[in-house]
Amino acid sequence: MLTTGLAVNTATALNGESMKPEAGAYAYDNDFFSYIEEGARRSAQVIVPLLAKSFHVGSVLDVGCGRGIW
Repeated sequence: MLTTGLAVNTATALNGESMKPEAGAYAYDNDFFSYIEEGARRSAQVIVPLLAKSFHVGSVLDVGCGRGIW
């Protein structure tokens, strides 16, 4: 899977200077999604049981970016 996006950064640099928006192509490749998936899976393993218990649901739908690990 390869998705392209527009990288935009409007944060403040460590030296206090405002960083101008920077536009450029960035490849969201398999390594990127694999990295993100690890954290998402750990979060889901904690959060989904809490949601299921609190709201008496049988399933959770992940409507977001990436592979939909939830």
